[in-house]
Amino acid sequence: MYSSFSIKNYRCFSEFTIDNLERINLFIGKNGIGKTTLLEAFFLHQGWFNPGLPFSVNVFRGLDQIKLDEFGWNLFFQFDPKKTIEIVSIENGKKNTVKIINTPASTGPIAKNNMSEGTSGSITDNNILSNGIEKITSTNRQLLIEHTGPDGKVFRSRVFPSVNGDRMEIRGERPPNIKEKKAIFIASRWQEKQKTLAERYSDLAEIKKKDIIIAFLQVIYPELKDLSTLIQGGIPVIHGDIGKSRLIPIALMGGGVERLLEISMGIATTHDGIVLIDEIENGIHYSILEKVWKAIAQLSRKENVQVFATTHSFECIQNAHSSFKEEKQYDFRVHRIEEINGNISAVSFDKETLETSLDSGWEIR
Repeated sequence: MYSSFSIKNYRCFSEFTIDNLERINLFIGKNGIGKTTLLEAFFLHQGWFNPGLPFSVNVFRGLDQIKLDEFGWNLFFQFDPKKTIEIVSIENGKKNTVKIINTPASTGPIAKNNMSEGTSGSITDNNILSNGIEKITSTNRQLLIEHTGPDGKVFRSRVFPSVNGDRMEIRGERPPNIKEKKAIFIASRWQEKQKTLAERYSDLAEIKKKDIIIAFLQVIYPELKDLSTLIQGGIPVIHGDIGKSRLIPIALMGGGVERLLEISMGIATTHDGIVLIDEIENGIHYSILEKVWKAIAQLSRKENVQVFATTHSFECIQNAHSSFKEEKQYDFRVHRIEEINGNISAVSFDKETLETSLDSGWEIR
């Protein structure tokens, strides 16, 4: 698990370090301070081998258009592509470093010294850019993603634009035969397509984890008896059995059920990995938040998953603390992200300091 995490030159972070990370971590702070950006940095670090991730995090924010002459610039601090993004973690006492560098494109493979040759493949098929590039046949820019492990070995992946006539694709190369880590990013609003969720649920049902998901959803919908995947309009859609004369599409059972479905399946499918949840309380009534936190804690321990979440809700913080106080293990920590004299830093609250702050009525958000 991550115990310490540092960022340089990524979006709003010039230089930032957060220590004392726990199994369950809740980030708080004002709007625009960098909470979502911090989740993105964890995602990029965990999935460095996937060259498409720098653009996936933009899609989470609704930025699915790319300016060819500013390829990846919005990832860099102050939009300066001359800087090098550096993300460093301490995991189980071992250091892992990921760098993202805007460089001239290479005409050959990414293999060099002890690096393995990458395999090419399309990261996205369409809709990155649709207009205005008719006469461009190549570009000389790329993002190079470099990973250095505890043993000092370096591996690289890269992502670059490839133009064919009036269409541009984002293509990438990654090193083969590496142990890929797991991570799921759950955005602040419901964005998973029904087909994706149905496929994920089918995978869990196949390995007999169906009951885990149903039990998780019963926190908010106790009358739920079962979940099934049915074909609707030619695509698979999850339906719930709530004791009516017919099964109900999960989308009609309320936003809270959808949110818990996404969270529970994210944790259940990410064994030994990390789950990142932006604005975790979205769609969930404050009255059941304590039960939700208990379910998250139990499932994350069972699957050995580390959770990083954000919130703006004071009730969310209170209920999380109340839930973990009742557990034998208080593996939960609140981290406030704040700006002081132009520098963004983190202040961490363990069980005792959080208890004192909440009992005293201090505004910690």
